[in-house]
Amino acid sequence: MNKETSIQNYMKCLGITREEAEQLWEDDHTGNIGAEGEELQTKAKTLEKEYTKTEKNKAKRKRVIKPDAEKLRIVNILNQVLMDNGFETVVTNAQRQIDFGDYSLTLIKHRPPKK
Repeated sequence: MNKETSIQNYMKCLGITREEAEQLWEDDHTGNIGAEGEELQTKAKTLEKEYTKTEKNKAKRKRVIKPDAEKLRIVNILNQVLMDNGFETVVTNAQRQIDFGDYSLTLIKHRPPKK
């Protein structure tokens, strides 16, 4: 947007005279903020920012995993089948994972789809 277009736009949108629009354009493009703006900037710079550390530490809650009877049953069945077929198994998580040899079997229960 060039200077003349900007001035015309200021006059139309703000309902100001051409002189006021030209002054506004000059202020915008020269960085002139006026005496009041300078005063506000110096005041803002002198204000100290106060940072206070909160004394309360949020207690970390340990996640409680509800036992899923169906998952336990499935892991036990799979573990028994693997042991019956000659694999040495280690149940690393009773509701989730069985390790045997160089393999591991992980059981995942998917969430129901959103409606």
